[in-house]
Amino acid sequence: MDGKQACIRAALICQDVELKERLAVWLPQLWPQLCICAEAKTGQEGLDMIEVCQPHLVFCEMPLPDLCGMEIGLGLEGTCYPIFLLDPEQVPQDKLNQIAVDYLLKPVDREDLKRKVDDLKRRLATVAPELTEKPSEMEAVRVISRDRIRMVPVEEILAVEATDSGSLVYTENEVAATNQHFRDLMAALDPQLFRPVQRQVLVRTEAMDRLERHEPSGFVLRLKGVEKAFEVSPSFSGVFRRS
Repeated sequence: MDGKQACIRAALICQDVELKERLAVWLPQLWPQLCICAEAKTGQEGLDMIEVCQPHLVFCEMPLPDLCGMEIGLGLEGTCYPIFLLDPEQVPQDKLNQIAVDYLLKPVDREDLKRKVDDLKRRLATVAPELTEKPSEMEAVRVISRDRIRMVPVEEILAVEATDSGSLVYTENEVAATNQHFRDLMAALDPQLFRPVQRQVLVRTEAMDRLERHEPSGFVLRLKGVEKAFEVSPSFSGVFRRS
């Protein structure tokens, strides 16, 4: 893994399904270092999702059915960098240069997105150079298993689930507790290998077996080597179905 760079986590808040699908496919192609950590269709769902995923970038369509641009901007302030996807018919041409936010005009084509990606790379290299450097990697998690303390190598971890006092670490046919908080583990584990499936569960993508429909609506995710089925939040289901 020599020379590996930190992964850029990006989230999509977009009610236009076609636009969201294009971004989800094109962004990782144009920026291999970037991974889509979650997707949402409404502003509030997006803000809740961002609290869990802690993305570096958020591509946010405007308008949204529930929140205005100012509400979204205030919700994202200090947590990540937003790029708004604007309808040119709703933003007069003479006002575009006065907009104090980063934006793309819909419909977004691949060349527009490539130029924006190149601009974002330059911006991040200046304001967040640590994202272009090789990160320190977590090698193991300290857990309590069968009344003894041991270290579980990251390569053996299949899922992590939040608890009131820490987290549960799932390995093949075993569950152990750790006092490390879920958010700390999520920040430390490689987002290219682990994805959130809901607000309190992170799973290894290579361990995903199948999605099963769960009544009355939604899905549960089955992992290889793990007996428990994890409920999939609608905010994250698009990422998993695409994977």
